[in-house]
Amino acid sequence: MTYSPPSYNWGHFVVLDLETIVPGADPEEGFPAWPRHEIVCTSMLLADRERYNEWHFDLVTVDGDSEDAIRTIDQLIGKRTVVTLGGRNFDAPVLG
Repeated sequence: MTYSPPSYNWGHFVVLDLETIVPGADPEEGFPAWPRHEIVCTSMLLADRERYNEWHFDLVTVDGDSEDAIRTIDQLIGKRTVVTLGGRNFDAPVLG
């Protein structure tokens, strides 16, 4: 069996960061589970390699977690490779 690493589109990627709050959280309980978090804003660095290997960068912040906000985030991510710290265990479930 041969290992095939996943293919990522490094010509088009997004660095994603969520900022959340947990209303009524008790600081002594530690970090609350992701289902209790409400999105305050999502910041994204969009990076796209253009013709002649020139890069185009755009920094976008989307406020809140309304259906419109989540739809906007989904459209901005599009087919880009997503880069995030802790995204699989936190960002993706919170956005889900």
